[in-house]
Amino acid sequence: MEIILSNMEIFVWLFAYLLTVALSGKVVRGCFDKAGVPDVNDERESVGGVIGKLENVLVLTIVMVEAYTALALIFAAKNIVRIDKNDEKSVNYYILGTLANFTWSLVMAMLAKFVIIYLSPS
Repeated sequence: MEIILSNMEIFVWLFAYLLTVALSGKVVRGCFDKAGVPDVNDERESVGGVIGKLENVLVLTIVMVEAYTALALIFAAKNIVRIDKNDEKSVNYYILGTLANFTWSLVMAMLAKFVIIYLSPS
């Protein structure tokens, strides 16, 4: 499978990566605020932020190369790692953060694909 991108497509994807990674923390924090989750600012949140940024890059890349089933693998792997947590508050925090970040990444990837499909010269 060979992928050849035009200059416009490269620009759109780079912009999508930049926007997604730069704003994902604000989107997740906004979801936490809406749900009434207090601001923790501990080591767990710092590590979660880095994991979230890496998740953003993976989701965008998977959508870009149209390997959609790999999205399920990322989601499943994250849940398997957290399966030993019994603290309901911690689990809810984790699920909300994961879903908010995953959704943000998918929305940005779909917007990038929309721009490429509908604005590229045919």
